[in-house]
Formats: sequence, C-alpha cells, structure tokens
Amino acid sequence: MTSNKKFEFENEVSLSLKEIKQMYDNFINPGLSKLYQFFSFGKEVFIKSEGMYMHTREGKKILDFTGGLGVLNHGHNHPRILKARIKYQEEKRIEVHKVIFSPYQAMLAKKLASLLPEDLNKSFFPNSGAEANEGALKLAYKYYNGKRNFVLHADRAFHGKLIASGSLGGNYAEEDGLFQKLPYTSAFEYNNIESFKSKINYLRRKEISDVYAVIIEPFSASCMYGCSESFLLEMRKICDQEQIILIFDEVYSGWSKTGHLFNFMRVKNLCPDILTMSKSFGGGKSSISAYVTRDKVFNKAYGKLKDSNLHTTTYTGFGEEAATALEAIQIVIDDNYSEKARDIFNHLNPKLKEMKKKFPSIIKEVRGQGTMNGILIYPPIKYMDEIIDKLPYNIIKDKYNAFSQIVIASIMEELYSEYKILTIPQDRIIKKLSGEIERFAYLAIKPACIATAEEINYFLSSLEKVLNISIVNLIRKFLQKKILK
Repeated sequence: MTSNKKFEFENEVSLSLKEIKQMYDNFINPGLSKLYQFFSFGKEVFIKSEGMYMHTREGKKILDFTGGLGVLNHGHNHPRILKARIKYQEEKRIEVHKVIFSPYQAMLAKKLASLLPEDLNKSFFPNSGAEANEGALKLAYKYYNGKRNFVLHADRAFHGKLIASGSLGGNYAEEDGLFQKLPYTSAFEYNNIESFKSKINYLRRKEISDVYAVIIEPFSASCMYGCSESFLLEMRKICDQEQIILIFDEVYSGWSKTGHLFNFMRVKNLCPDILTMSKSFGGGKSSISAYVTRDKVFNKAYGKLKDSNLHTTTYTGFGEEAATALEAIQIVIDDNYSEKARDIFNHLNPKLKEMKKKFPSIIKEVRGQGTMNGILIYPPIKYMDEIIDKLPYNIIKDKYNAFSQIVIASIMEELYSEYKILTIPQDRIIKKLSGEIERFAYLAIKPACIATAEEINYFLSSLEKVLNISIVNLIRKFLQKKILK
C-alpha cells in the first residue's frame, strides 16, 4: 500500500533515511538500496554540499575525493555556476522550444569551436556521454550511407551502457548474451598500433576498407592510463589513408582532468573527426553532453536540408543547461584548471609511489594522470573464501578479484568513518583479443580541480594511517562491522 501523502520540497529534504530506503526498495531498485547501505556513507542523509565538501544532516563535514565520478571538476555548487543559473531562472529566460533559434546553443557551439583545433566546428548537445557516443557513431555511419559496415574499438574501453555504446569495449565481458549487441563491431588491443593495423587490413572488401569509424579514449578513465603520442598519431595517419572516421571519447577525461583541456590536445598536430564530451561539461549542475565534428563530416552526413532532422532530441541543448555549460567552460579557462590538475598530480603521484614502496604487499601499482589517480590493490588470497558469499553481488566479480575489493572496501570504510573522506572503488573486467579475462580493482583517487594542497595533504596522511593498520585487522574490523555482526 503506497501513501498519498503530498511531498513539498521541505518535506522531501527532511525524509528519514528509513523512508528514503523504503522508497528505493519499492520504487527504484532494492539492490541499489542494499549496496548503498553496505558502507557507512550509505547510512547517512546528505543535505548540502559546497566546494570539496558534503554535509550530512547530523552535521558531519565530508571531504569528497570522488570527483563526482567525473562530474565535479568545479567542486560542488560552484558560486559562479549557481549565480548564472539563478539569474537565468529569475529573468524567466526561454528554456525549450525546438522551432526557434537558441542564443545559448549558438554561443556554446561557437565557444567549443574556438577552443578546439582545425575545423571541429559543428556541435550537437544531448544529455549523457553514452548519447553523445551513439550520436557520433550514427553520424559516422551516415557519412558512408551504409556502404561500410564495421566500427572498431579498443579491448580496454568504456563508452556507455546503452545498446550501441555498451557493445564497444567489453563492458559485459563475462555476460555475453545478457544484452543484445550492435552488429559489426571488432576490437583491437589498446595502444598497440600493430594490433590496430592488423584489424584494419583484415576488414576489407575488394581492397576497400569496410570500417566506417574507430572510437577510442585517448586516456582511459576506467583503466587509468592513456595512449602514447606515437600510437595516436599513427592511428590518425591510418584513418586518413583509409578514409575512416576517427572518434575520440573524452566524456570523462575532458575539461582539464588530465592536465590538458582535452587529453588528445597534449599531442601536437592531432585532431579527431568527432570529439565527444560530457561529465564536467555541465559544471556539476547541468545534464549536458556534446559531440563536435568537422565541417566536412557534418556537411556530407547531415548538410542537406532533407537530412537536417535526422538526429534530434527533445532535450537538445536546453537553454539553462547550455548557459550553465558556457559558465563552466569560462571558469575552467579563467582559473586555469589544466594547470591546477597538473599541480594536483605532481603533489599526489610521488606520495602515492612512496606509499607503494612503504606498503609493497598492499599496493600493486599506482596509475593516473592529472586529477585522475588510483592505487591497484594486491588480492590477499589467504583469507577464507566463504567471506565472498556474504558480500553484495555487485561488489564481487570473481573470487580472486573479490579479495582485492574487500581490501579496497575496508580502506574506503576506514577513510570515511575515521577521517571523514569519501572515496570510491573501481574494478575492470577486460576481455582480451586472446579470449583471456583480465581483472583488476583499485581505489579511485579523483579530487576536483579545485582541491587545495591542504586537502590533498590531509587525504595522503589519512590514507597512510589507514594503510599502517595491518590488512588482517583492517579487513576484520570492516567485516565485523558490516557483515559478521
């Protein structure tokens, strides 16, 4: 039986945790409800946030080192972004109407063109990164009017969780058949030019390439490392020779996270045919993404009047969303977020490598660039297998990798409960071309570009104190608190 109680805004923010959880169980996803409550931060209600901090109803001030999973370059509720949105609302500016010109979309598209190299001039503004990637694939396919069949992707890739985007990179490596897949996809080894050449040479029809597009992340936010300059330049050369559309996915890595406005811009004389972006593009307040393409690609695919409506959405470039993105971009430029990201990396990375030397039995590898960093964790195999059966399904992938995730979960819990720092775990399952499955898990360390030296030092000192606890005691404390009580 559901309640007909009317919820006003103040009622909604004053809901108890029990009421919120019950609504998740009944109306959203009971599995997510169980997963969230596995950690201490899932047993609290957060009521506001600002800068690098989140605040609970009980008055706790939590340092957010998650970067909002890529969304919070600017931190929480940046004052300039709030001011721009409030002004937009107070002046009752027009929000949506698809048969009139939008000055906000026009200015946003012009701004992107001014920042990007060569003739990356034509933009389309959907809502999510996956939509941007699928729009890019559709554009590339239309460019050839169905005369080429294949799209290539790397074996280490993440491009979204829709049908097409989820087909590109082995997002569901162990669940083949669980979801339908886009036909005519093929993989090459990430950052291996010989593997790429081999696949290009294999996919031909009558000496002409049967590949219409290649999509790749110049820096992989999920695997935490990037392509070499030589690989990207050679890939660009081959795509030019074979007349293949080259798509760079910078949905996560864009807007200065790696120390460059976009990661590919670290390489001189390099430009994709289509660039996709999202996450921090909206400044942490706007749900907006984009694909930006070259004039020649757009003109051939959608340039004719009869083709101008072949790719549209109702929510394309809402006025307030576009205005917010414009302000977010300007802040990135005014405050030199690329330099801030480099400074953060130069502060974090050496200290993390020192910790690897100090804790060689715990930290397997340190990866990252800019504000995106992670420490891979060794799996403590010697602990009992039956622990696995007590963990939420989403946390484990296999018994070997699960132990790494137990350590990471224990570190996360200790950082939060003892030092009021929020972090997130990440794990990847990669299906290699050989068919072998590669797994790794790591603690993600991804602060916003606004993180101060003081906040970074506090995180580092807190992490070192946590790692100084023996793994046995750390896991025992976590499991007794969360599972075995």
